[in-house]
Amino acid sequence: MTPSIGRIVHYHLSDRADAPRAAIIVDVGSETTVNLQVFTNGGTPGTVWVPHVEFSETPKSGCWTWPPRV
Repeated sequence: MTPSIGRIVHYHLSDRADAPRAAIIVDVGSETTVNLQVFTNGGTPGTVWVPHVEFSETPKSGCWTWPPRV
């Protein structure tokens, strides 16, 4: 799948597959690199801008993946 602005993806803060954060693609650099607005959870809800995020097939810290289809 090709990333495009407005698509929802998972951003991984750690290597744990069960702990991704929802993020929206706000800019596309290439087919594997995007800029994200990541939704936070917890004491201070909001978003965090994360530039130049690389795609990974498997959950990897600092990377984005497509959400699983369920």
